[in-house]
Amino acid sequence: MSTPTANSILMSGGGSYASFKSHGDTITGTILDVGEPYHVREYNQTTQRSDGPPKYTKAGKPVYAFHLTLSTDERKPEDPDDDGTRVVDVNSWRMQDALRNAIRATGAQGLEVGARVTVSYTHDEVPGDPRSGKNFTAQYVRPTNVALMGDDQQSPATAPQQPAPQAPAQQQAPAAPAAPAAPSGEDKATKVRQLAALGMDAAAIAPQVGLDVDVVQMFLNQAA
Repeated sequence: MSTPTANSILMSGGGSYASFKSHGDTITGTILDVGEPYHVREYNQTTQRSDGPPKYTKAGKPVYAFHLTLSTDERKPEDPDDDGTRVVDVNSWRMQDALRNAIRATGAQGLEVGARVTVSYTHDEVPGDPRSGKNFTAQYVRPTNVALMGDDQQSPATAPQQPAPQAPAQQQAPAAPAAPAAPSGEDKATKVRQLAALGMDAAAIAPQVGLDVDVVQMFLNQAA
């Protein structure tokens, strides 16, 4: 097993573990840290914990898992020090599959710090028996699109920044023409709505505006 990095030790410390006890349990947050892999252990019936011998597949391969540390909006009312940090123990191959599929759908090569992740517990392999294997769905938004969504969904409670006071004007040489500004999130949202009005769906619009399909769908839902 690889040696943990300083950041993985620091960032994965603290925070409550996300719980997936009931169908529909969901965690959404921004990735703070992707922990180092660890060898999963068998469930111990005596201690009622996963502290048995190291776990292997039927083919004899070791079963690995890792901790995903997220910054979330969740807070425990009884804990004034709760900062919303949550740790997801990605120890299920079904959860790993859900994350892998969500990541590949965006074209990313793996989990990225700053990306936004949603994981939901949907159903059991054998209905009514969680021990048979929990099934999950996942959504993944890459860091660049998280920044774009943040600009377009600024909280009304956030006070706008005021320009800093300027010194008295002094005669200066004419400034060089500014470079054209990159399209803003608002411009892209307008373009999305224009294309949608032509009958195009999210999948067709995404390559036209340079956004992921899930971000395009978000703009369409806002306009509905």
